[in-house]
Amino acid sequence: MQAITKIICPNCGSPSAERHNILEQALTRTQCRDCDYLLVTCQRTNRVVEAYAPGMDFGKSRKAILVRNMG
Repeated sequence: MQAITKIICPNCGSPSAERHNILEQALTRTQCRDCDYLLVTCQRTNRVVEAYAPGMDFGKSRKAILVRNMG
C-alpha cells in the first residue's frame, strides 16, 4: 500500500512534488517532476537508498526559497 502526499520540492520549491510512503518495502520516495529531484530513504534506518538532484540555476532556486519562506 502507498500513501501519497503533495509537498513543496526541497530542491526547486515547486508545489507539485510528491512524497510516497511505500509501506510494504518500508521506503519513502520524494520526487519532483519539475526539476527531476528524487530521494528514496529507508523508513526503518532513515538512510538514503537512492538520490538524484540535478543542478539548478542559482537565481531561480534563490527566488523559490524566498517565495516559500515569505508565504
